[in-house]
Amino acid sequence: MSWFCKACTKKAGETFVPVCPHCGAIRQMQQGRTLAKGAMLETSGPVTMGQIAIEEVHRNPSGTREFDRVLGGGIAYASVVLIVGEPGSGKSTLCLQIGCELADALEDACKVLYVSGEETPGQVRQRGTRIAPETSKLYLCNEVKLESIIGYANELEPDILIIDSIQTMMIAQIDSPAGSVIQIEECTRQIVKYCKAHGVSCFIVGHVTKDGTVAGPKRLEHLVDTVLAFEGERGLDLRFLRAIKNRYGNTSEVGIFKMSKDGLASVDDPSEYLLRGRSGVAGSSVACAMLAAGAGSGTRPALAEVQALVVGIEDDYDDSGKRSKKVSTPVRVCSGYPEKRLKMLIAIIETHCGVSLKDHDIYVNVAGQVEIEPNGIDLPVALALLSSRLGKPLPKGAVSWGEMGLTGEVRPEAELEKRQNVCIGMKFNKQYYSQPRAVIYIQDVFADLFQKEKVTAETPVPICHAGKDHAWGSNPACIECCPVDLGPGHERLGM
Repeated sequence: MSWFCKACTKKAGETFVPVCPHCGAIRQMQQGRTLAKGAMLETSGPVTMGQIAIEEVHRNPSGTREFDRVLGGGIAYASVVLIVGEPGSGKSTLCLQIGCELADALEDACKVLYVSGEETPGQVRQRGTRIAPETSKLYLCNEVKLESIIGYANELEPDILIIDSIQTMMIAQIDSPAGSVIQIEECTRQIVKYCKAHGVSCFIVGHVTKDGTVAGPKRLEHLVDTVLAFEGERGLDLRFLRAIKNRYGNTSEVGIFKMSKDGLASVDDPSEYLLRGRSGVAGSSVACAMLAAGAGSGTRPALAEVQALVVGIEDDYDDSGKRSKKVSTPVRVCSGYPEKRLKMLIAIIETHCGVSLKDHDIYVNVAGQVEIEPNGIDLPVALALLSSRLGKPLPKGAVSWGEMGLTGEVRPEAELEKRQNVCIGMKFNKQYYSQPRAVIYIQDVFADLFQKEKVTAETPVPICHAGKDHAWGSNPACIECCPVDLGPGHERLGM
């Protein structure tokens, strides 16, 4: 099928172009076999998938790197994006900032219409003084009637339309208050219809319920192209943007922002931010973990500090002065890590490392304001527990990752090259992890970090199992000739 211009009905070509090469009309392209002047586009019958041309997704960079990362590289042409979040998380600030970036761009500036149903233009302008320059070309209006909004859009012909928020919009013909299920659904349906017909990209701000789900009918999420969740604790400065649904990209990316007096700033290196202030004392370990995504597995690694505090239960004395242990249940407190996995780790450590933890109160915390995938930090949590229990800090530059099994094995994790690059960039070169053909065990890592003997001239050097002329593990090729029984002190751990 070809692209036709609705203004002059002429064929524009086999590939999409935003401007008609014949009459110069903008955003008037529709795809089909024929298009008669004044007629609707003819629909085609069933065809095989191989006969259908692959449509190229045309994107416009928003000017905010982290936002483009989550969208899949930029704002897709004629896409409708729903942005939801808790009150005070910064949804309106994010949309206003993106709108100003697009309207005031030095090159390829867009015409942006920001419609607020909750604030007057004066209030939006006051809020935007720290974001937008006084000469900003962003168009503002306060309106809740959808018929009037579409009328303004027809007159202005914007490239970007921002609706803040969908819960305040209403259609006069529907006998129901704004925010009701039917109003939210029908307003969204009309906005999507307008944007698709006129080639306008739209951002819709939405509310969430008290349990964190999107407020309104579930069909609201089905009507739009992309659903983004903007999250962050009120009073803290980090904000996370995650894709719950994305027709024009994947849902495994995470955007990180820092709220400041000048608006939202992209955090390009979350590892440096999350490790700030780390002292490296006993009970602290560094994990290379994947940031939790909105849907599916995350693909963005970052270094985060895992803290553990292991406290022995105090002794008690009876009336006769005889020493006895308090009979109480040990405390298990976790922040950012599942308590059930902590109980499993305690059993693994006691069984395979011989370190008793059952009679101790244990506290585990993933430092910072970040949500990470918990399974991949089993090994860092175990090392933090051992470090705190033994009172020995981990060596400088040590980092680890991996899920642990009941037999003490550390299972391989995905995105190995990405993790290694992040670790090397932060100068963490002593890496502990497993590979598909070279699985390590917690007892080996424990012996390497906490039981390693000092090597002297008299200390025998273990030789390669296959009789090669290199010391056991001193050569990366040793993985091929010594694939099993890596043993304590093997330098291939994490190579």
